[in-house]
Amino acid sequence: MALTLSVAATGLRDRPLTPNVHQLSEPELIQAAPIVVVGVCTNRATVNRPIQKDGLQLQLARVSLRVENVLRGKIPGSQVNYLVYGTAAGHAGPAVNMIPTVGQRVCVFLREDDGTLRSFIDVYQAMVGIHSGRHRTVPPGSLAEQVSHLLLVPGEEVSVDTYASQLPNDVHTSVQILGPLKSYRLLELIAGSSVPRVQASACREIYSAFIDSGCVDLLGGALGEATRREFEPKYMRLARQLTVNGNGWVESQATVEGKEWTRERLVIFTESKNSQIQTSACALLVSRFSERPSRCQGRSQGEARRSQGQETRGNQGKPGGNQGNQGETSGKIVESRETRDGRDVPR
Repeated sequence: MALTLSVAATGLRDRPLTPNVHQLSEPELIQAAPIVVVGVCTNRATVNRPIQKDGLQLQLARVSLRVENVLRGKIPGSQVNYLVYGTAAGHAGPAVNMIPTVGQRVCVFLREDDGTLRSFIDVYQAMVGIHSGRHRTVPPGSLAEQVSHLLLVPGEEVSVDTYASQLPNDVHTSVQILGPLKSYRLLELIAGSSVPRVQASACREIYSAFIDSGCVDLLGGALGEATRREFEPKYMRLARQLTVNGNGWVESQATVEGKEWTRERLVIFTESKNSQIQTSACALLVSRFSERPSRCQGRSQGEARRSQGQETRGNQGKPGGNQGNQGETSGKIVESRETRDGRDVPR
């Protein structure tokens, strides 16, 4: 059903627009929002006078977007207006007023309310900033896959400096909505970029996730060595944690990310060149998830038992030492097959 946007364009209604003030995570927004649009903010203006709601002074705003992609729902035309409440005074608590500014490219989560298009929730975040530029097309897939593609894969009109500086945050958001495994697979594609700053940023994020896949070797020279030195203590600490108390690490991580994302982390760790990380991850996947990924197939049951034995001894106060980075490099970085304008990157 087509939306009636004339009311939203003026901001006038026969009845007051009731604020919908509560918090949702990005995965919850992706699951629940009936309309999801990507575009560039062209205008933002206040509408009517502030109102009071649950002790908050709220101000209604009208946001105009130049539409680039419609990921869910139907939007007539290339311009859309929607209404959203923000706070009009000071506020103590979580971040508020996540409302696009003019010129900002965003993915917004919307709904229809009696013929008016409005933000899916008010005051709190109902949008995701897109720093990867314009995408004329978005690969088919789930909404989570499409939003992650827009977050991570460079398109047109990209500010390389902005993209690189925002990539750690965007990777974090992608992991929340898509999971670690698919998010870092996208990064491995980006690491094949011919743009040095993009490549370096992607490689750093890959290496920080304990995927020593040879990506840092592509950086070469001082940059590659500096990246290794920066993360070497973290690699050693993770190797010790998995060896000494791998079950404890699994329980702690599952509390933060959930059981499935923790399983994916372990699958990622099986690609590490650090033999302690790889062996411990394989053993934990077998013992905790009854899973043996292809990279673990060649590792004997004896190796897995020895890793678990080290963990048991470590729990008794006799942790095994770090064996350093050993083993073979995992699969090579896949070269990105972008079109000339940078739109299409294979999934």
